[in-house]
Amino acid sequence: MTDYRKSSKTRLVEALNKANPKYPILVDNLVFSNAVNWVHTGRNSKVTLTPNNGNLTGKRTVHYNRLDLATLFASLNVTALVLTGTETTTHDVLPLILAQYNVNLLPEEIINEPIIGDNIVIRATPSALGWTGFYNVSIDADDLYVVMGLDDGSGFILDNGAFLLNS
Repeated sequence: MTDYRKSSKTRLVEALNKANPKYPILVDNLVFSNAVNWVHTGRNSKVTLTPNNGNLTGKRTVHYNRLDLATLFASLNVTALVLTGTETTTHDVLPLILAQYNVNLLPEEIINEPIIGDNIVIRATPSALGWTGFYNVSIDADDLYVVMGLDDGSGFILDNGAFLLNS
């Protein structure tokens, strides 16, 4: 199963290394161009990789599939996102998405938009390396922050106003 806690760059390089194990490469040894839409041989994207050290030479274009955010989150069967109450932009919820959904969305891959009311839409930038599309985040109506689980399911208020409960 794919580990979405890893960055898009790391997942792409791991896939390249799996397909080419004789000559493994490191993420830090490459410069990635912006991803662009590409429809060919079952792939939806392409990116150019350029080495940034003396051990590798030349550029290579890689054709691959970026993941649609709505499809990804539907397949993960995620629950409502629990907010801390301090989030004002979509970039503010990215750490919560990583913590609660185990999906690492980087700020350069997501359009930073203000959160208006209970409407949070996470939109991939057109050049995002790993993602396409958007996802409408459903949020917990209360400002609850799951810190740890309690055996009996009870909860209590913390000194910062957050609510500690059993998830």
